[in-house]
Amino acid sequence: VQLGQRRRGAIAQVPQELAELHLEGLHVLSDRQMQLLAESCPQLEELTLVECRGFTGAGLAISFCGSGSGGSGGGGVAVLRLRQCPVAPLGADLGAALRAAPSLRVLDLANTPTSAAFWEAFGEEPVPALDELHLGNLGAFLPTPREPGAVGGAAARAAIRAGLGRARSLSLAHVEEELDGVFHDLSLAPCANLAALVELDVSYTRFSDQCMQDLLQAAMTALAVAASESAAAAGGADGGAPAALGLRVLKLRGTCLTQAGLRSLTAHHEVLGNVEVLDIGETTISELEPTDALGLRLELGRLPGLKKLVLDKARISPDWTQVDPAADLGFTAHLQSVSLSGFSALHGRISESGEPDQMYQFGLGPPPLANLLGACDLRELVFEGSRVAATELADALACLPNLTKLNLNDGGARVTDAVLPAIQGLPQLKSLSLVNTAVSLQAVRGYVLHHDGGRKLEELACGPKDRGFQDTYEKFYRCISLVEAMKLMELVEARHWKQGHAGLPTDALDELWQIRQELASAKAAPKRKKRASFGLASRSRELYRQQAMIRRAGLRSKSFGERAARGPEDGFSWRSSPTAVPASSSGAGAPPAVVPGAFATSNRKIRWSQDELLSRRGGTRTSLPSETQACLGQIREMNARAEEVESSPWRASGASVRRESGESSSPW
Repeated sequence: VQLGQRRRGAIAQVPQELAELHLEGLHVLSDRQMQLLAESCPQLEELTLVECRGFTGAGLAISFCGSGSGGSGGGGVAVLRLRQCPVAPLGADLGAALRAAPSLRVLDLANTPTSAAFWEAFGEEPVPALDELHLGNLGAFLPTPREPGAVGGAAARAAIRAGLGRARSLSLAHVEEELDGVFHDLSLAPCANLAALVELDVSYTRFSDQCMQDLLQAAMTALAVAASESAAAAGGADGGAPAALGLRVLKLRGTCLTQAGLRSLTAHHEVLGNVEVLDIGETTISELEPTDALGLRLELGRLPGLKKLVLDKARISPDWTQVDPAADLGFTAHLQSVSLSGFSALHGRISESGEPDQMYQFGLGPPPLANLLGACDLRELVFEGSRVAATELADALACLPNLTKLNLNDGGARVTDAVLPAIQGLPQLKSLSLVNTAVSLQAVRGYVLHHDGGRKLEELACGPKDRGFQDTYEKFYRCISLVEAMKLMELVEARHWKQGHAGLPTDALDELWQIRQELASAKAAPKRKKRASFGLASRSRELYRQQAMIRRAGLRSKSFGERAARGPEDGFSWRSSPTAVPASSSGAGAPPAVVPGAFATSNRKIRWSQDELLSRRGGTRTSLPSETQACLGQIREMNARAEEVESSPWRASGASVRRESGESSSPW
């Protein structure tokens, strides 16, 4: 639907039963068009606007947020996403409408400007509660320079406060505001909704150790208040110890946390007993001493519900990988998924000068990877950018028989075919990713086609990254599509190459289409040759073979369909070699002298007949080698066939178009 044309007819074509609508890059999306769209889609439940402009918050509130007649029968949409929309800051009218919307479950305002009045009207009360709230990069539209107490800063603080008060899943990723003051205020006056928070994402923010302590203090207070309220409702009985938070996902990637912040995290392991996913990737905790690193890992094992641990690019001491079977059972009891992408601890810390530290130089580096993962009953292992040897990786995989998902992307030359035997020993594997590794596609093809475990795969991705498929490598592809494209040395889903998506070059598309046709023919007739001939392609190969024969004979011919500059005997012309030829005095039939470098300064083409060419070489027709004579005979036959074709009635009828001079005029 091209709403940018400002035609009501285009909007009227939207089906009334439409439930989800995604509009991107519309710069003329006015309030009137939004109202017409809401009237045309009374059952719309999900609306996503990306980089759209022209509308206002008031128009959006009237159309889709319960203030008007559109959207889910007048109750408003359930999912509203406004991403990177460069509009005027959303005001109190839209905030009040969203606050009163009974069906709103997901609100995404990433990189969309809002005002303090919007969040004041939005409110902090947990009723009605939101399932998800994404605030995104709030600092992208703050006033510059940002002064304390500026409108933008107040709006950010109000937004975070409202999110913690109303949302079950709150994303503050890439928020550039200082968070210390917000969480300090939260610890003094905690929100009642904090105890019911399920997911908190503060990745790539200035979330510090003090923020962590304030957050945990506020959580403890909220739990105590909830316990007292439940006790009062039960008739004055003692509420007992505070229960655990409902928090299940905690993402701290790329924050300012140090060992003190993680210590406070593990010190409240009773409160965080429901945490299942903990992401501390890209954290700057490399100042840990060896004993502290081991103790920290043991303390993380005290989280009873931890199932997934993400340590991507975490700079931690090598002794993190030391394993004590007697004391380390807490770490391995419940863990099912580990992500170690770019985990520098596996090969020691690297100093600023690029050299390994002293501990690694003296042979105190990490033990084999199997020692760390062998005691875990892992289901998923993400190990992108592997810097361990293929044999060590294979030994680690041999200790994980229940693995269902394996990601070894960007392993480079370290991940080779030696890993495949270990992969074949994973009977429950469902997802395999080997993008940008040294594992040959022939080996992967054999695994997928002929191995019992490979035939059970549901998701597979492999191949290099630099062949025009950058947009598609973040996804997995079904095995049937991968097998069909294996001969192209790429694994691409059918709809991508069929429609020309993902920036595929034209020649790759043509080759992939031909491969698909050949595979289809092979499946229909298994006894036929694996590589079938297809019209123009087979003729082109035959013509190339004939020209190669001529070149091997030391001659360079023009296309056999052209009849310009006929020779004295057989009517075939030859073009001289582009090398300079000294003057000859072999008689009147000798060609004129060619000045060295004349071909470099002139576009004039010199053509010689066969006899002239033979006289230049100092020989006669009978003195030519037998291979050259056979080639000349073939050329005469092809020339005769070309004459027959050009003189045929079909040729004269104009069914074929003659090409420009210098190119082939063959009928196909």
